[in-house]
Amino acid sequence: MLDRTVAHKIVEKCRGIVPYPMILCGDEGEIIAATVSSREGNIHPRAQVMIRERIIEKQVVTNADEKAAKEKGLDVRAGVAGVVQHEGEVVAALAITGEPDEVMPFFNIVAAMVDMMYEQHLVNQRILHTATQVNRSMSDLAATSQELLAGSETLAEVNSHAVETVHQAEEVLETIGNDLKFVEQIAKKTNLLSLNAAIEAARAGELGRGFAVVAGEVKGLAEQTGSYAKNINEQTQHFSTIFKGIFDLMKNNTVTSQEQKEALRVLTDKMETIQASINELAGDSV
Repeated sequence: MLDRTVAHKIVEKCRGIVPYPMILCGDEGEIIAATVSSREGNIHPRAQVMIRERIIEKQVVTNADEKAAKEKGLDVRAGVAGVVQHEGEVVAALAITGEPDEVMPFFNIVAAMVDMMYEQHLVNQRILHTATQVNRSMSDLAATSQELLAGSETLAEVNSHAVETVHQAEEVLETIGNDLKFVEQIAKKTNLLSLNAAIEAARAGELGRGFAVVAGEVKGLAEQTGSYAKNINEQTQHFSTIFKGIFDLMKNNTVTSQEQKEALRVLTDKMETIQASINELAGDSV
């Protein structure tokens, strides 16, 4: 489901753009973000039913429906409500209060924004996860490398430890590569989603101009993220080729202890370069 923090970002971006009260609901129909903050934490009955029963069709309440409901003592407001899906999965429920014909264009644009920013959130989470894993692995590899470089091991001892260290480095690089491919793919999809949001904004004409700006911002961020991930991935592939050559030499005992230690220095330097790049990418994703 949609993260509460992301929901708040969406609502804040919509302030001044959407001239109607709106809410975003998460699990069990709980209001996780709203233009009227006092509503947060309450359960929205209609949203709860839509999420539980996966009701995909938009629910439209007219002014006549609102009037009839009030006569029965029911708190029902005119507007549009519906679930937002991401790749077939319900991630949130959205409701905007107002005259349905006027609200509908805004509903469609905000729904597109939710899908787009949910996708970007997935990218950010994967990047942060990768950075955490890399930092943990780097610390272990750096400690091992420093021990080897500072010690006076025999050729056999250096060979054994160095081979193991290079092998660990290759595994780390493979993990980084897989994660960054995922990031690249998601960033491309975010570009498409931002395009959809921009199209919805264009359909709304003058009313959608603010949304077009937001869609452009997210598109730019996705392009930057995808490009950065691609560059780091290319680095890891290049380093992986180098490490494979080092690994083969060490395994076959064809280099001296000093050459192996120098190889470890190269390994450490290269891994630190990747670590710095990924940490910078993670910092941009917070």
